[in-house]
Amino acid sequence: MRSIWLFASLAVTTCFPSSASHAEPVALTHARVIDGTGAEARIDMTIVIDRGQILSIGQAPVAGARIIDLQGKTVMPALISDHSHVGLVEGMSTASRNYTRTIILAALEQYRRYGVLTVTALGLNKSPLFDQLRREQHQGINPGADLFGVDQGIGAPGGMPPEAMVENMGHDQIFRPHTPQEARQAVDRMADEGTDLVKVWLDDLHLTNPAKPPLPLLGASVWQAAIVEAHKRHLRVAVHIHDLDLARQALAHGADILAHGVRDKPVDTAFVTQLKNTAHGISLLSHLMNRLIISPNILKHLGREQPMRPCRQRCERL
Repeated sequence: MRSIWLFASLAVTTCFPSSASHAEPVALTHARVIDGTGAEARIDMTIVIDRGQILSIGQAPVAGARIIDLQGKTVMPALISDHSHVGLVEGMSTASRNYTRTIILAALEQYRRYGVLTVTALGLNKSPLFDQLRREQHQGINPGADLFGVDQGIGAPGGMPPEAMVENMGHDQIFRPHTPQEARQAVDRMADEGTDLVKVWLDDLHLTNPAKPPLPLLGASVWQAAIVEAHKRHLRVAVHIHDLDLARQALAHGADILAHGVRDKPVDTAFVTQLKNTAHGISLLSHLMNRLIISPNILKHLGREQPMRPCRQRCERL
């Protein structure tokens, strides 16, 4: 049986009319429920919702509830994208001019339709628009996914992310410090804007574009100063990596998040041990490119062995 996914955490505001227009409780009956804990899916369940809150998940609806029959459908928690970008792509163009309120809100609404209700945009954002939209999404002013992320980010002068990736990418989307002091100033600027995180790019694209010369890398003293300053401002640091050696260095100097996995060589036992023994804990984020990556437990419950069909939109790897 083909499952149609509904997303319980926004059931009233997205899948069904709001509680403002329907004050009575809503009972979703005969639903298949995946709760996201790894437990087996529960069948023929009734979910009772009142004023935006899930009151119960059981067998029988409460008296007076409006009934919506979900026979043959599955209810599960909404998905989270921890590594995305917004305001860069419109149609087939990847350009700075796409960083507009209209395009970003349309993307957040598209994420919602995919069932992704929390998006973290890891860099290349423009302040103050990004900061204003984050506040609005947190407050539920606009439809679409909630929004978190990095305001601009820090890359090497002439290096990643290259200017050619985003047409007319300006200094309002990326800081390119030459010195440790400039790196600290960039971090302080983002912190003052209200960024959730700081991002640093450590990648020379030597394997991504092997026919071209490697791009410049940030000097070690520069990116290390950025990490130290971010921690002083109580901000976690996501480091875009590609190579195993740079991933090791980033972890050794306090990176909190590795954005992308190691892609130049197989990961060895020593690196796994380093990940496990990092005192402050480490997060490893892939990138929501052109397919949704769903946990094996959820795929098993849905009767699938492969991830969902790729989304039909152009995506960039940044």
